[in-house]
Amino acid sequence: MKVKTADLTGTALDWTVAKARGFAEFVLDERRFSEMHDTGHYNYSTDWARGGPIIEAVGMTLMYCEGEYIAGTNPECFDNQVFMYHEQYGPTPLIAAMRCYVASKLGDEIEVPDDLFSFD
Repeated sequence: MKVKTADLTGTALDWTVAKARGFAEFVLDERRFSEMHDTGHYNYSTDWARGGPIIEAVGMTLMYCEGEYIAGTNPECFDNQVFMYHEQYGPTPLIAAMRCYVASKLGDEIEVPDDLFSFD
């Protein structure tokens, strides 16, 4: 199912983060990913020990404004031209940040297996 990155939550959001990070073996087998997710290995959107290093590695900024969190990637500059600033919103800083990370790597819409929505 095609989903807007801005609407991703739960297991589907964490799965897309794993996909963006290149963990293909778990991305290809949704059931195995879900089992690993349940043990806490891939809880990027709820565990600072998992999502925090991603935020730090990409130099993401977080703000709170009018009841929601906003995460933004720093624009990349090459030859005095600015490329691709990404911004996403969420009810928590980690959800906003992981949506932003996915958008920066995979785009504003992504194909997500239907099965992942049954795990939440």
